[in-house]
Amino acid sequence: MIMQKIWLTGLDWDDELPESLACEIRQWYIELSDLNKIKVQRCIQIEQEGELHVFVDASSDAYGTVVYSVKPQLSWSNIVAAKGKVAPLKSQSIPRMELLAAVLGLTLTLIICSALKIDISHCTFWSDSMNVLYWIHSQSRKYKTFVANRIGFIHEHTSPSQWRYVPTKENPADMTSRGIPVNDLAESVQWWHGPKFLEYGPEFWPENKFQLHEAGKIEMKRNSMNSSFIDVNTDSDFRLDPAQYSDWNHLLRISAWVHRFIDNCQVAKHERRLSPELSIHELQQAEFQIIRTAQAECFSVEYPCLLKG
Repeated sequence: MIMQKIWLTGLDWDDELPESLACEIRQWYIELSDLNKIKVQRCIQIEQEGELHVFVDASSDAYGTVVYSVKPQLSWSNIVAAKGKVAPLKSQSIPRMELLAAVLGLTLTLIICSALKIDISHCTFWSDSMNVLYWIHSQSRKYKTFVANRIGFIHEHTSPSQWRYVPTKENPADMTSRGIPVNDLAESVQWWHGPKFLEYGPEFWPENKFQLHEAGKIEMKRNSMNSSFIDVNTDSDFRLDPAQYSDWNHLLRISAWVHRFIDNCQVAKHERRLSPELSIHELQQAEFQIIRTAQAECFSVEYPCLLKG
């Protein structure tokens, strides 16, 4: 990251560095002598009941991932591998950087799974980016090329249900994206063994949540963005009549299944189709659609005005 900062200043090889950069370099050299404090446990024993947990994170300067071997029945977890990269020189949004971190985490995990003979389905992926998790739990074709290609790669190798939310303070990959002094790294229990919740069962894991924020909406294709508004035409539009259903939950779930069917019909045979159980995201989308339809019918004057901006 320091080298990248130097390149961006445009200095020649024999120019004197600004004092701020010179201080960073001096501190980096001082910390080199502390590297002998770092002890890495190299022995990795993966039995049949073992799992891999992968954490990813990004900042404006770098992105990275760290992978842990976990044995919940023994309340044991230990680092397997980690990898970090500096941010591209071409400026990227933070959600895109976090997506790059997710792809890096999956790529490293595929290598580890191949070496240790582990099925990728036994891996759980963790990110603190709600935008990235929302994209992963959606269909890649809704987004622009940069996001669509990378979400497609993630869907090719993993199921969306394998991707979960972790609060930033419990995400050890934060150290790969922001850096950490050597002395702190040597003593960091979270870095070497992961967050405490890994030692316990899924019932103790953080609540899984994801939603699309404004920064993430920028990546949606224009026709997908416009789909948040619907044109109301009672003669031609298909929708379920709420009066035909005895309760809200019944209407909601059938609506979600109808949307699932329509989405799967638009996906090519070689692409991953959604199945078998409805996700929370699909139920939320069905609920939003029912509400949108009701609003469009009840506010018939205001709705076209909103469509026109």
